[in-house]
Amino acid sequence: MIPAVVPILTSALAALTNTLATLGPMAGNLVAILPRLLPYLEKGITILNTVVTVFEQVGRALGIFRPDERLDDLGERALQAAEKGITQDRFADFADYLDALRRFEIDPRIERDPLSRALAGLAIASHGILDKLGLREMEGELVLLVTRAIEYFTPEKLLQLSRSGELLAGAIAYFTGRIGGVEALEIEDRLLALDQELHPDQSKTALQEALYTLQNALRTE
Repeated sequence: MIPAVVPILTSALAALTNTLATLGPMAGNLVAILPRLLPYLEKGITILNTVVTVFEQVGRALGIFRPDERLDDLGERALQAAEKGITQDRFADFADYLDALRRFEIDPRIERDPLSRALAGLAIASHGILDKLGLREMEGELVLLVTRAIEYFTPEKLLQLSRSGELLAGAIAYFTGRIGGVEALEIEDRLLALDQELHPDQSKTALQEALYTLQNALRTE
């Protein structure tokens, strides 16, 4: 868990960008959306804790991470390993990179801000999940979308969406307004069906209204 008080300031953007850039291409998509991500994190550390938890649990459920692994710990390992030239792009398989991080002996004397550790962990998780689905170019978009709509993207919801690369890509395109017409209606029907499965106690009308409200909010912010 990230400490309750962490100074999340937009002025720290340059420092965070430089830190994450050491991870290599894996963090490129996350670095690209940092200017849009930080304002949401400034609203409260609870948001970041929740986002980390969502990706952590989904990564475990998909078998990417071990049950006892935490993203902030993996993030620290990745940052220290990168300083020794060990980055994800040097490995043909993402699982081999994770194994290298697990074997890497970290220096406990290094003190790093929790935000950098958490964001590095999110870079690992988003890459691992979307690499599995062939959607690596959407890594940053997914982190931003989950952060902006954290009440909608529960671990259960993101896990179900992550079962299908087509559905997850469609959901990202739907909420960001990149699709319309029949294509948008088809994704909307699939999202609504998923909502009904996860929330059988709520009416279809209520779930549909909530989906429309969220879609409009995400497109207008």
